[in-house]
Amino acid sequence: MIAALELDGRFARAGNAIAYLAVTLPVTILALPAVAALILGAALSVAGIGLPLVLAAATFCRSLERLDRRAANRWLGAQVPPLPHFDGSSSRRPRRSWCPTITAPCVLLV
Repeated sequence: MIAALELDGRFARAGNAIAYLAVTLPVTILALPAVAALILGAALSVAGIGLPLVLAAATFCRSLERLDRRAANRWLGAQVPPLPHFDGSSSRRPRRSWCPTITAPCVLLV
């Protein structure tokens, strides 16, 4: 009866989940000021001075995200794939307008 419960495997998975929570607690604590910096940078970008803060905070958030993915893959066996790397070149991702009805008349004017 007890063997059917597979307690050893369950305890191992529970231990891995606790280890994941312990490892990602600092990541979570660091994410709070990073998100606050993103919000502050977005608010300051209206005045034109928040862009460097947004870029730095976004880079820091991305590194925290990588750490969290690695921890989830290692401790939980989640097999979360990494995000694709984007280097900013226009050849990898074509630029598209969010609203073609606005850009189409502008193209006609140019």
